[in-house]
Amino acid sequence: MVETHATPLTAPGETPARTVVLEATIATSPRPGFQVARAFSPLVAAGIRHTASGLWVDDLAYAERRYDLRTRHQHRRTR
Repeated sequence: MVETHATPLTAPGETPARTVVLEATIATSPRPGFQVARAFSPLVAAGIRHTASGLWVDDLAYAERRYDLRTRHQHRRTR
């Protein structure tokens, strides 16, 4: 399971807007195959890091789009 959360650090309307992104990864299983996979984990760590960095880029872009939509919506409500 991977949980990613983006939290605004600056007040609404503050420029530049800053956000922190936190990620937690949890993996466990009682199945024997999982233990075998854990033994090979050092061999695939570089690939996992590469894939994770791509997900971070996607997650940050998504967070920026959500923030932009949310702030535009709030701005229209205050008019």
